[in-house]
Amino acid sequence: MVEWTNEGRAAITDIFSNLDYDRVTAESLERCLSCTPGPREHIPGADRAALKKLHVNPDNFKLLADVLTVVVAGRMGNNFTPEYQASFQRFLSVVVSALCRPYH
Repeated sequence: MVEWTNEGRAAITDIFSNLDYDRVTAESLERCLSCTPGPREHIPGADRAALKKLHVNPDNFKLLADVLTVVVAGRMGNNFTPEYQASFQRFLSVVVSALCRPYH
């Protein structure tokens, strides 16, 4: 269980309230798919049963989290402070952990 500070919650809320979800999603997926061939195989059947059949490498979730961090940092510029980055990466690590759970 993760315990969030008020500052961490505020940072996450601020990050997500200012995101252009369509652009961040498109840019993140484009970056993932252009630099690694692996995820390309998994996009068409993205439900859990299909992913299990495909033997999805859970490291792809970690890769996507790293790419999301880069894209969000690029979009936020100087507003993406080290404190924001720490909170965002902590949040994404919880998400990645939850996504990887079925594969352990």
